[in-house]
Amino acid sequence: MKKPPVGKTILFFLVLLVSFVSGCHKNNSQAGTAGDLKATMKFWETIQAPSPQNTLFGRIGDFQYETASPQDLQAFGLLMQQMADSCREKASQITSANITGVDVDAANYGVQKAQLLVGYAKLFESIAQLAENQNNLVSGQDFLFGYISALGRHANEGEDAWLNAGKEELVDKAKSFGNLQVEGQGVATYARSLRDTASQLQTTEMQTRVTLTQRYGKEFPTTQSYGDQRHTSAPLEIARRKLNQMQPNLAKDLLGRKITTAADGTWTFDSPSEYVSFDALRGTNYGDVMDFVIATHVKGSFSGAEHNFQMLMTYQKNKDTYRLMFVKPF
Repeated sequence: MKKPPVGKTILFFLVLLVSFVSGCHKNNSQAGTAGDLKATMKFWETIQAPSPQNTLFGRIGDFQYETASPQDLQAFGLLMQQMADSCREKASQITSANITGVDVDAANYGVQKAQLLVGYAKLFESIAQLAENQNNLVSGQDFLFGYISALGRHANEGEDAWLNAGKEELVDKAKSFGNLQVEGQGVATYARSLRDTASQLQTTEMQTRVTLTQRYGKEFPTTQSYGDQRHTSAPLEIARRKLNQMQPNLAKDLLGRKITTAADGTWTFDSPSEYVSFDALRGTNYGDVMDFVIATHVKGSFSGAEHNFQMLMTYQKNKDTYRLMFVKPF
């Protein structure tokens, strides 16, 4: 049996939830009763709790997109898809939550937030597809990276990242996408619509919090409050012995990658024989991301040109392994 698309499934549940909420609103209004405090607070936590942390979201704006390699472009596209998946997963958590006894105002706010998250998912998916289709771009073409970098600057703002990602700054950058369409609209128009919707949702959140706090005599926290309470483990420095064991794989992973510096221009790591020296100076494990600072002296197999590079190799956790995402001067 053919399964319906995930987006349509989420929207279907949204329609059901809106219908249910409308009916509950009528019944509650007639009875003059509020919802159950425990059920409402549990649902509120589902709405407001941040998605799992993705360290690389907050680093997108740090990369030198003017000199990005095709591998960097593919990595950016992958991150955009991860952002889309994060939005859809959060929307699904909201629409599949138990709403028995949930206050109508809280449920209405949840519906609006889920709808906005689905909207952002569509935007990020379109950018991911564009990155995949444009993976043969040459260095210097920054129309895509400029927009993605702007998105990344909002990524550490908890669940509000998806809301703040619709600010005017991003709408302006979206114009550089030219004819890219999202849901039949130009990307600039679509991003502007998301920005307006996000702004309205922030107002709705404040109004809903005031209403619920007055109704139940208990504080209903902001999204940011839940984000501030999220526990994150401290980074762990990788021991010297472990680094020595990892060095051969790091050197192997670097093959085929490019690095660009002002002093040496662009260098492609073509062969293990080019490594005169290769030293992992230090490594840091952030849980979902690992960074390695590398110092290497290379000599071209044919040209004989020699260069010294110090770079940062960034890996992202992928199930039980880590994959190399970005390489940049350090």
